[in-house]
Amino acid sequence: MAAFDEIFDYVDRDTFFQYFRLTLVVCTYLIFRKYYSSWAIKKQTATQLEQDKREQSEKSEREAKESKKNLILFLMKLKNLVGVKKLEIMLN
Repeated sequence: MAAFDEIFDYVDRDTFFQYFRLTLVVCTYLIFRKYYSSWAIKKQTATQLEQDKREQSEKSEREAKESKKNLILFLMKLKNLVGVKKLEIMLN
């Protein structure tokens, strides 16, 4: 402990090691907090992208169903107006 002999002239040995351990703990906490924050941001971004893709696919499926429903309604109205035989000719 020759390197710390000068410090021990001014500070008690136990007090120095208490503060040294505290400094190590705080530095370790700060490092892990930084890495955890980075990991959490990446995880949240991935989750949000997945949710956005899911919502987009649900929206397109819903729009396709509505479009198909509207087409069927249109064809039914057209069938009532034009008649069955003329509609079959138009569809073929």
